[in-house]
Amino acid sequence: MEQGIIDEPHCQWIAEQLDEGEPRAEGSKHGGVGGWWRESERRAEEERGQPPKAGPRGCKRLYLNDNEITGVGIRYIADALKRNRTLEELYLHYTDIGDDGLRELLLMLQVNRTLRHIELGSCGIKQSGADLIKTTLSQQKGITLEHIGLFGNADEIIDDLPEVYGVLTSNASAGEARRAEANEQDR
Repeated sequence: MEQGIIDEPHCQWIAEQLDEGEPRAEGSKHGGVGGWWRESERRAEEERGQPPKAGPRGCKRLYLNDNEITGVGIRYIADALKRNRTLEELYLHYTDIGDDGLRELLLMLQVNRTLRHIELGSCGIKQSGADLIKTTLSQQKGITLEHIGLFGNADEIIDDLPEVYGVLTSNASAGEARRAEANEQDR
């Protein structure tokens, strides 16, 4: 894998790792795909007869900022996140997912119950995407998302932020109640 570029084939590979529940570490363009876990290094170690280095399993944060991820690429990741039960935070600043990718992420949130924080700054989201966020978050019960970062997208989104914030605040309160209830049951 070329360091610093996560495009569609890399998104497929990341999705496979998420499906297996085994992303090895956290990283972004600045650490490159290799900062996340370099597949090429793993393969080289195997070829030399050495076991691959094991990193932390059950990644809770995934930083994919500043990469060439489009709506098509994020579809692979969103599909994998429908089954993933460990990731809590996803960072996609300065990608090109646009409204199509946002739609894929919102569909994923209807199934995923662990993701609570998504950063989508400067991702090409337009007013129609903001409308989709409001509709999805207010109509779908059980969505666990508590934070969505939207800086640097269409200027019109600013008018929608109070409504989005209200829904997310409600989700956060419900999430705290669910976590408290789960902790009580564990005792």
